[in-house]
Amino acid sequence: MGLDRATKEGIVAEFHGKLEGAQLVVRLGFTGLTVGQINTIRREIEKVDGTYLVVVKNTLAKIAAAETSSAPLFQKLSGPNAFLVCDEELVGPAKVLAKFAKDFEKFQILGGVLSGKVISADQVKALATMPTKNELRAQLLAVFKAPHSKFVQVLAAVPRSFLNVLNARRDKVAEAA
Repeated sequence: MGLDRATKEGIVAEFHGKLEGAQLVVRLGFTGLTVGQINTIRREIEKVDGTYLVVVKNTLAKIAAAETSSAPLFQKLSGPNAFLVCDEELVGPAKVLAKFAKDFEKFQILGGVLSGKVISADQVKALATMPTKNELRAQLLAVFKAPHSKFVQVLAAVPRSFLNVLNARRDKVAEAA
């Protein structure tokens, strides 16, 4: 028993809305995975804000993708597909996908669209090797903080050196006495 027209239109409209705002869309193959494995993958992916894992019939996916920057990804769909849709964070979800591609041999990254440009499965995996936004922020903060901490260390070195000279003098006077 199939879906009625209104339900299909709702699915298409919702998926189209997600695709319009997406920075990254990745096509995934999951033939041979159990429902439990798929749900595990979905839960891990959806822990990242603004990221969704969507399973949609190919015909509905093609209709939803029409007139979006992701349309080229949907031209030649076959078999069961899942789609990762990311609004904000791109690297975190790519890391999760790469991890699951290693853990489950039947889970396949089939390609994607990054900011309107088609990318291969290998490029999606390469995206997973990049630092996340939070890691980049931490690195940038360390760069900003380094000159200030070095300056404080230099300022503290003068009194520390003077104190070392006084302690050495005290020890020498104590030895002499």
